[in-house]
Amino acid sequence: MSVTDSSRAQRHHRTVRRLPWVLERLGLSRSMVYLRLDRRSKYYDEHFPKRVRLGAGAIGFIEDEVEAYIEHLMAQR
Repeated sequence: MSVTDSSRAQRHHRTVRRLPWVLERLGLSRSMVYLRLDRRSKYYDEHFPKRVRLGAGAIGFIEDEVEAYIEHLMAQR
């Protein structure tokens, strides 16, 4: 693999994190995460990272998107 291919692979590498990691990273409860994702909720946040379905009862979140959301919140201070 050339240097260019290696750097391209690193840029496109995405880590999927499970909900417990997101809860700890954001300091939110499980129910608040679901409220932030629900368009009908008064707590809906269009900037909140979208979930990734991993199976019938499992979801995950893209780590880079969670980190970008934290940056977004910090910029709003």
